[in-house]
Amino acid sequence: MEEKCRHEGERALEKFRFNMERNDWVLEKSYPEEDITIKSVYDVETKDYFLYTEATMDFESEWLFQDLLEHTLDATAEWSSDCKDFKVVQRWPADRCILAHQVFEKKALGISVTRDVVYFMHGHVEGDRRTCVMFSTEWPGLEPSKKIVRGTVHRGSGLLLHPDPERRTTRTLMHWIASSDMKIPLLPKGILVPVYAMGCRQYILDLRRYLKARWRMHLDSMADRCVLAHQVFEKRELGISVTRDVVFMNGHVVGDKHVVQHRVAGVGADQEDCQVKNRRGSRLLLCPDPMRQKSRTLMYWIASSDMKIPLLLQTILVPIHAMGCRQYILDLRCYLPARWRITWTPWVADL
Repeated sequence: MEEKCRHEGERALEKFRFNMERNDWVLEKSYPEEDITIKSVYDVETKDYFLYTEATMDFESEWLFQDLLEHTLDATAEWSSDCKDFKVVQRWPADRCILAHQVFEKKALGISVTRDVVYFMHGHVEGDRRTCVMFSTEWPGLEPSKKIVRGTVHRGSGLLLHPDPERRTTRTLMHWIASSDMKIPLLPKGILVPVYAMGCRQYILDLRRYLKARWRMHLDSMADRCVLAHQVFEKRELGISVTRDVVFMNGHVVGDKHVVQHRVAGVGADQEDCQVKNRRGSRLLLCPDPMRQKSRTLMYWIASSDMKIPLLLQTILVPIHAMGCRQYILDLRCYLPARWRITWTPWVADL
């Protein structure tokens, strides 16, 4: 089944890209005050309408994608007013595939029968653009019921997220293309397009409201990201035969810049050790390389540690500390590739 998801997912991605690039979209609704625009187009291949919703999300793009994938998607029934039940039936992380079952709320217009869809979601990452295409499928145990009308999610539906070029670290542009045949009798599909357009707007408003609460939780967790560390240094030459240690640090995040500030905590040293004075102002700053946003990080490391080395002027020790800084970076570079291989996931395989 995962092979089917991967194979059909590639075809669905082609159709989604075609829909993104087509120029025959017709404006349905525009809500400038909400930064939401909804367009429609009749598709000859599917003999149905696609709706294209463009909206902004005032959240960092990478966080938004991860939160949607890891939490918000599973909680759809909690925040979407159109969704009665949502379940992730199966995940295949190696193939970037998810199988989902969604049951919709009953609506007006005489639509008194419950409707559901069973569909695959296939993820794709290209640079800072994250795409998830959707298309209907069948699954044992989720066969159509006589009490529930089974809808169809047409190939070409999907979601694209990428940073706003003008506010890369604080705003995401969302492109959502949807086409679901809900098997509603007696009503021409063209008449239903405005109704679906209103549903698209409500979906975005519901999603924003829920994500705002999630984002506040995220910021609160980042604000409390404090670490107390104790480091013991190796003995070195120059007659430095006493073990030295330091107790330090506090970290926080600002936008796409990750900062760790080093400072001495009020902890006494062991009698056999020499307590290092780690001067206030020492810090480590990490941020994406503007030329290679998703594959390279720039590191700025400011260090000033009084190692309490007697009989030697601090200026004499600077070249020695400089060599130590170089060795620290080389050691770190040797260790991190192994960590990257361990923590790497197929959802970001295309980075």
